[in-house]
Amino acid sequence: MRISGFSESEPIGKQHSVIRHPDMPRGVFKKRWETIARGEKCFAYVNNLCRKGDHYRALANFSPDFDGRGEIRVISPCGEDRISKP
Repeated sequence: MRISGFSESEPIGKQHSVIRHPDMPRGVFKKRWETIARGEKCFAYVNNLCRKGDHYRALANFSPDFDGRGEIRVISPCGEDRISKP
């Protein structure tokens, strides 16, 4: 949070696009969700916006979390959802 310039509460409940840098290809996020839906981990470099308009890069790790029914539980600042395993 220190690098981004946002307070901890500012991005909570907001869409990820608030910090997505315009140069970040949307296809990366599509690929991420496809990978998670298959029950696999996804690692990707992401380019995010800082609060004052600068940017930073981070290696992001997205891992599925399975519930007792074998469905993938997704928790994000926007809430919780489930993805049925293919």
